[in-house]
Amino acid sequence: MDFSKYDARTAAETAQPVYLRDPATGDFINDGDLPCAVLVVGSHARTVQAGILEEARTKMTAAKDKAKGGNKKKKEDEQATALADVQKTLVEGAARVIRGFENIERDKRPLTTSAEDIEWFLDLNFLSVKSLMATADDEDSDVWNGDSFAQQILKASNNAGTYLGKK
Repeated sequence: MDFSKYDARTAAETAQPVYLRDPATGDFINDGDLPCAVLVVGSHARTVQAGILEEARTKMTAAKDKAKGGNKKKKEDEQATALADVQKTLVEGAARVIRGFENIERDKRPLTTSAEDIEWFLDLNFLSVKSLMATADDEDSDVWNGDSFAQQILKASNNAGTYLGKK
């Protein structure tokens, strides 16, 4: 039996459109009759995982260097920056899987995959705490939790069913 049909990791290298929804209303966003979409690869794609590994190594090195300095944050400071850190992590993760945009513009020009354009796009809205706190039951319901663009992108990228191998 040919098991290549189960190769979801290779299939995840092919970008799929994520049709964006308005974080406030949940309505799909269109440019006239055309849906606004972000082209996204699967988070389990080999190229994405290699990038995650390299970033983790860099962060570990930075954390070790910081620990050597003995600089401790106060508990209040850590709590105050917790949401900002989660937002940063979401943006970094979403940026890693973006491969293009459809019908999305910035200052009347098509959005590109430049780091500047991706950062601008993902910084348009802040994470949805309601979505972060949602349980598995909540996610299975039709209730809109106000996902930011980064959250919408990551949820789609993490959905292995979107990136099935050859059938």
